[in-house]
Amino acid sequence: MLKKRIAGVITVHNDLAIQSFGFKKYLPIGNPIHLAENLSRWGVDEIIVLDIKRSKNNLGPNIELLKAISRSKINTPLIYGGGITSVDEAAAVVSAGAERIILDNLLHKNIDKVYKISNFLGSQAVIASLPLTFDKNGSINCYNHVNKIEKKLNEPILEILVKRVVSEVLITDRDNEGVAGSFDLSLIEKFPVKIPVIAFGGLSIEKKLGSIIDNPFIVSAAIGNSLNYTEHSVQKIKLQLDEKIIREAFYLKDKK
Repeated sequence: MLKKRIAGVITVHNDLAIQSFGFKKYLPIGNPIHLAENLSRWGVDEIIVLDIKRSKNNLGPNIELLKAISRSKINTPLIYGGGITSVDEAAAVVSAGAERIILDNLLHKNIDKVYKISNFLGSQAVIASLPLTFDKNGSINCYNHVNKIEKKLNEPILEILVKRVVSEVLITDRDNEGVAGSFDLSLIEKFPVKIPVIAFGGLSIEKKLGSIIDNPFIVSAAIGNSLNYTEHSVQKIKLQLDEKIIREAFYLKDKK
């Protein structure tokens, strides 16, 4: 089977790494640079940095944080999302050390710029962020965290997915974000476009990760909160999944 990735997610607010619960409540964790160093050392396949207030506050991407993480000499691919609104800003994020970028508010605000960024960087470097939930009728809704509006996926967004203007979609289970072991796999199964997915929100070491990884459309399992609270968390995940993942586990496997 196609090898899958394990991504470590660092959620950032005001330059501090935080634990997020459903886009509503936040708890401080610590220095995002130190978290990135640990995730890289432990063997995640990619590190996703999400600066959640940059778009809402019109601050642009957090270039200084990216540069600081890059200076720490991590050897893991870095993905960044937050505040990117133009080709120049996307280019600056890549120059600061990110291999790929995540677009969120721009999908709702100015879809034409998504095309321009994709044309400039190449679609392989662009990921669309879609926090999803089911409405009372069982239809999939997308949540725009900037204006706090939840509505059905519109045609322009679906079109960029069909046309592969982006290479992957970061699908966040909005309802279960921050609740360990609760990711709703039916969000992927009922998603209207078949495109490679990074699954995020409610994934943990003990529960459901195997079934998530086995889904043919999921290429990466993104885990945030639980990686920071369990000793040797990345190693335990990789030892459980064994041949399904890309990079081998560190430390624990060596001690056997």
